Amino acid sequence: MPGKREKAPLPEAIFSFNILTLSPYQLHMNPIKAIALLLFLFGSLNYAKADQWEDPSWREMLDSSDVIALVKYTAHGDFRAPAEVLRVYKGTLKPGAQIWIGGFSGRYGPYDSVSKGEVYLVFLHHYNLKKKDMEYWHEQVQNKPELLPYVAALKEGKSYFVWTPTSGDLKVKGNKVQYDLLQTTYYTDQPYYPLPEFERFLEAALYGKGAIEFYQKPLNQVKSSNPAEQTAQALMMLYLTKYSNYQTEFEKLKTHKDPSTRFALAKLMGNIKTGAARKLLIELLKDQNAIVQGEAVRQLAHESPEFIGPILLNQLAIAGKGIAGPSNIMDPVTNTLNGGQIEIIETLGRLKYKAAGPALLPLLDTEDQYLFELIITTLKELGNNDYIPYLNMHLEKRTVNLTFTICQQITEDSLYQCIPSLMNYITSHDRSKHPSREYTISPYLGLAYFRTDTVQSFLVQDFLNLLTKNIETGFAIDNKLKWVEEYIETFQKLGIDSLKPYLYDFLYEYYGLNQEFKNNTSLFLYKKQVEDSLTALAIAALPKDSVVSVKTMAFLAQPPMQEPSIADYVLKYDVQEGMEFEQLNKLLEKKGIPENKLIASSGSFSVLYAKRSLLNFDEGIMRKFLSYVAAYPDMKDIAFMENLEKYGYPESDYEKRKLKEWILTAKETLK
Repeated sequence: MPGKREKAPLPEAIFSFNILTLSPYQLHMNPIKAIALLLFLFGSLNYAKADQWEDPSWREMLDSSDVIALVKYTAHGDFRAPAEVLRVYKGTLKPGAQIWIGGFSGRYGPYDSVSKGEVYLVFLHHYNLKKKDMEYWHEQVQNKPELLPYVAALKEGKSYFVWTPTSGDLKVKGNKVQYDLLQTTYYTDQPYYPLPEFERFLEAALYGKGAIEFYQKPLNQVKSSNPAEQTAQALMMLYLTKYSNYQTEFEKLKTHKDPSTRFALAKLMGNIKTGAARKLLIELLKDQNAIVQGEAVRQLAHESPEFIGPILLNQLAIAGKGIAGPSNIMDPVTNTLNGGQIEIIETLGRLKYKAAGPALLPLLDTEDQYLFELIITTLKELGNNDYIPYLNMHLEKRTVNLTFTICQQITEDSLYQCIPSLMNYITSHDRSKHPSREYTISPYLGLAYFRTDTVQSFLVQDFLNLLTKNIETGFAIDNKLKWVEEYIETFQKLGIDSLKPYLYDFLYEYYGLNQEFKNNTSLFLYKKQVEDSLTALAIAALPKDSVVSVKTMAFLAQPPMQEPSIADYVLKYDVQEGMEFEQLNKLLEKKGIPENKLIASSGSFSVLYAKRSLLNFDEGIMRKFLSYVAAYPDMKDIAFMENLEKYGYPESDYEKRKLKEWILTAKETLK
């Protein structure tokens, strides 16, 4: 298929255990915690646009497709195309019917196309048109008249779509069809097999037609020394056509060198409800491949807890680790397969096998986040809360990648027993590491969730200690700023109103403002005059046609002398693209503005020559500071905010509106 995405077939994929997914705990958290989690995730990651989907299993695709047919496309198409039905294996369509088929390309990739004359065996859903859908397509037609034939097919009920962009359309070349019964997902170099054989398979799988005769060929393939690929496909054909008789020849396959063959064998044994099949599945629990082990567990999961519980528990310590699934966050196909260890733990939880608790606890001594969360979720299902010491252990060890998970657990279950260890973590962990972990103090996911005097005293003292520290991250990321922002929000939530002087002074580093500006509002005018003077000097020095904007931030001497004076300043100039910063800096230096006071910008590119950076008025620290001050104001706070407005600190209409709202809130509070 031209343009189809590349994906490793199962024999390779089962050795890949890298996965990005929501954890068992996150799937069951309460709504407030879920919102906090989403805010954390969206604040921590940069996303590119992408569709994601889960490809169906073969059994699902066989059972739930509205139509299964052989079709020939009658025109080229990138996202949808017209086709003629050649044969129908399932559904009410007739040979010769003219339909439209879509869904074989994703909005953001993978992109596929079909050409006139190409033949596919397709598994289709019928497009059930709704009123709002029709309104959408009418709008589309206005801009793209070429969509008219497709929209007409929609109205006539002749539009269908394949399951996903990576499943549900099998390429046919001559008398062969391309597929892999181990997975419905297309991948590069997928093999071709005889079309007549696949058609007989469809009849047997869908209707049981000729099943007895059909079984003979795959059984012969299993019994003979065929290539591993053919043996695995033969086993899957037997599995999907619900073959249920045990053959002694199956025994030799448990040591087959190909893991996909052993994987397919485990699936087939699940069909066969005999003691011999069950025994073979138990032996496959000890397979050297984790994914084969996992499939054996899935096929045994229907057994009684009394029978299978001890067997799984005995296997737990030596079971293979990992999950086969997407290797990165941009992979559109999200299917996963659990390895033996993960599947055993999940099954023990579903079975409510309480005897598993003591064996699960030592496994919490891990840095694997998914495994850690799964074990805790399972222990909770078993009514076992002996995991709490392990939360404290990881906090004391400062196991960084489990911190967020532990905070979730502590707050979700109100674990006061963990407060001392969480306090120790907050004060002793390395705050310079990125990403920062200020959520550990949050009232939603961290220490401030616990409204005790001890906790509040700790938070205040840690905040004061934080202000005295210089936190170097080595990145253009200010972790200290993030912590202070979190503290401001936390103190406001807790009603702690005694920290305004410290917060005013913290603004100095970023805006050149402090509590002196609250007590002596004339400093605003002096600061503004200095900034305007430097800005005018820079504009005069730079080539007139090159300047987009110039902004200056002045920092008064601390503490102020009898007469105010300037200790430092930063000047940022933004110029048209193509200008040389070094030449412009020399022009400014001639006017007495040294390079170490500058930030040069052109388009999306900036160079920081100064030791300070400039924050916009709408940055998080200013927003949270003003929200806090407006909640606990005095008259001088209101005067400070009014001077921010007077001297043009908010620039956009939104910033101006928000500042007015904070001023109004403060005035209402003081009434």
